[in-house]
Amino acid sequence: MITKRKAMQLNPQIIEKGGKKEFVILPYEEYQAIEELMEDYMDLIDLHLSMK
Repeated sequence: MITKRKAMQLNPQIIEKGGKKEFVILPYEEYQAIEELMEDYMDLIDLHLSMK
């Protein structure tokens, strides 16, 4: 059971093009953490849908 949630600290570098925010660069470890969270989220959605 999850009882505590820890906030993820991100250190993005924003690249602008024509004065508008165009790209974000993240340290690789932060990218991997986000990728893992997204996989967990998709698994949670699949579980929820399978229970219907």
